[in-house]
Amino acid sequence: GACWREREREEPAGEREEPAGERERERSLLESIISEKDVRLEEKEVRIEQLTCDVARTVAKYCAVVYNRVVLDQGLRVGYPNLPTLTKRYQTFLKEYVLSDVRLSAGALDIIQPVLETQGIDQRDVERELQCFLHNASKELHYLGISRPKGLYCGGQPVTLAAVATLVGLMQRQNWLLDDVDIVGSSGETVLSAAGGVLRTV
Repeated sequence: GACWREREREEPAGEREEPAGERERERSLLESIISEKDVRLEEKEVRIEQLTCDVARTVAKYCAVVYNRVVLDQGLRVGYPNLPTLTKRYQTFLKEYVLSDVRLSAGALDIIQPVLETQGIDQRDVERELQCFLHNASKELHYLGISRPKGLYCGGQPVTLAAVATLVGLMQRQNWLLDDVDIVGSSGETVLSAAGGVLRTV
């Protein structure tokens, strides 16, 4: 009786064990599903990016609008044409040019240091802003009304303004943005002018 009970305990365990080939097929199917999900999410992000930028450009035909995402998108499309989404382009840009770990890179600091000193802005605040910049830039659409001629502008509150200036300057130095860029304060006044990667206080 003891031997029969031992076999009875062992056999169900053997029945539950799946063949290696079956496990491999399940793993392959799961990887395929995850890959398809990622592709669909990327496609959705691209559509949302395009729609949001189109809305901002349409509104800018009628009034002055601060929308930092547009200028960022314009430069990074030139810099990273093979990356499918603005999120991936910005993450790569951040790592390669903007931050070293969580601190400003030497190139970024060279651009923005004089502004930090003259405007009394804490460097650490700018570094934190840059880490979440794309998220904030995507939800902030600020209307300037009649304080400026109609069109698209970039800028914002002092810390945001410094973050934008850093990004614009770095993109200009890589020749991804060729035009001069006026960077405005929260009331629509021009605070900085960026040309060739050099910032000038207005």
